[in-house]
Amino acid sequence: MNAIRQLLIATGLVLAGVGAAHAQEAAGKWTGVIKVPGTDLPIIVTIDKGADGALSGGLESPSQAPGLIVPVETIKADEEQFSFTVNAIGGDFMGIWQDDRKTWSGAWSQSGQSFPLELALAK
Repeated sequence: MNAIRQLLIATGLVLAGVGAAHAQEAAGKWTGVIKVPGTDLPIIVTIDKGADGALSGGLESPSQAPGLIVPVETIKADEEQFSFTVNAIGGDFMGIWQDDRKTWSGAWSQSGQSFPLELALAK
């Protein structure tokens, strides 16, 4: 009986580890490029997780305003989806975790237009 119990516990631990391998924390420093007609706009999105679990963050567009960090609001994240708004510039992002590429893949929307955006953890 003990052997069966140990096998079940070990199997549970392995399965828990497999699930965690597909989960991604939104907190971190993410980089991407918004491809708008005529130019590429690199962006940096930094998401912090407070002790209470609340997410906060900022967005920087180094080619447009280096060093200017615009607040990121309405951050929603789970293991598979990540979204946020940037009210100051009327933009928002919604993406899905791509485990094979280790990126949040989705779209940046602003001024009624939408552009593909892939956010990767900064190196």
